[in-house]
Amino acid sequence: MLSSLVPTSNLEAPLIHTATTFQASHPSPIMAPIRTTSDMDIDSSLPSDISDFNPSDYIQTAHNSRLYKENQNLKRMVRELVDYQNAHPKLIKPTTREEIDNEKKVALAIEIKKKYIRAQMAVMKTLYRQSVMKVREEKEQTAKSRSHNDGLILGLNNLKYEEQSLRSEISAAENHEYVPLNPCPCFCVILIFMLQSQIQETPPHPRRNLPRRVPRTLLRS
Repeated sequence: MLSSLVPTSNLEAPLIHTATTFQASHPSPIMAPIRTTSDMDIDSSLPSDISDFNPSDYIQTAHNSRLYKENQNLKRMVRELVDYQNAHPKLIKPTTREEIDNEKKVALAIEIKKKYIRAQMAVMKTLYRQSVMKVREEKEQTAKSRSHNDGLILGLNNLKYEEQSLRSEISAAENHEYVPLNPCPCFCVILIFMLQSQIQETPPHPRRNLPRRVPRTLLRS
């Protein structure tokens, strides 16, 4: 009966998440997924008694919270429609005038409820698209933050490696045996000879060889 309310394509988007959740919670016995530490942490955070389980308490984002509320409203509308149809079964061949008028009222009420359900499905479709876009943005932001953190961690590891290398060099220098050097007479003689030869090879200053300025009195004579 609900298939006549809206096209199948409008029901696919909300049902994909439900099907995925069902497959994740009911894995195949042939290909059982490998449970990681994060999965165990999530299972430990969930309550053991599901009778008082409220999914809205575990929804942290605003867009997913609104989508969940609108989904609950749609669920309530569908239940009201089904209960109303069960309470007012359709007569195959109404005979009296009262039965005909009653059938018209019931058909009108059912059509109004169907219109509300269609409008709610349109709202759900819009919210679902917005939620998908928000999730994509959050994933991109998470990837950027993770890349930035990885760069910072790599830089920190490089600094620790340099610190360790410098500490090892400092400790090696501190533990190195120092051998004092005593100057010998032969070395002193060679050093004096080298200094003298360097002084002799140094060219004279250019101003020292210039002729002195001739006095003006000599030039007049």
